[in-house]
Amino acid sequence: MTLLHRRGVQLIAAAVAGWCGCRTYDHISTKNRLHAATLLQSTSILPAEPVATPSRPSQIMRFGFPGTDSVRFLDDYVLSYDRRNRTAHWVFEHLTKESLQKNDKVDRSKCTFVEDTEVHPYFQARNSDYKGSGFDRGHLAAAGNHRKCQRDVDQTFLLSNMAPQASCAFFFFFLSPI
Repeated sequence: MTLLHRRGVQLIAAAVAGWCGCRTYDHISTKNRLHAATLLQSTSILPAEPVATPSRPSQIMRFGFPGTDSVRFLDDYVLSYDRRNRTAHWVFEHLTKESLQKNDKVDRSKCTFVEDTEVHPYFQARNSDYKGSGFDRGHLAAAGNHRKCQRDVDQTFLLSNMAPQASCAFFFFFLSPI
């Protein structure tokens, strides 16, 4: 058998094998095909469950995150913590007329600046970082914006929510009535 003749036989055998494979595939795929009528059989529809009120962080972050590095979800605000600089990358609040209503049971004078125990101690900002530095602890999520309950105000005093602020720079501005 010549080389040309052998190649011709191989080509015909490959064509027959390909044709048989296609026919087998067609047969199997049509045999197992479901029709739309069998997929859309009527079923009883259960009444919808009442939707739970979305969590406060999900309401705040519904438009997306500016970044996702070390994100902390607190009760009334969300922050991304910068471990290298020991301060927040960003703080995200959603302020509404209702959330800004004053609650007489909330007392800011009960609050103290505390280390954020959710941050690893190696990366925590400490009160000693500010002592004698010439800087004050400036709220990123302001305590005055979170007066709904005492816990919300307390969480604004976490040192992860602070940024160094020049001493007395804004003191008179914040005390003056608007």
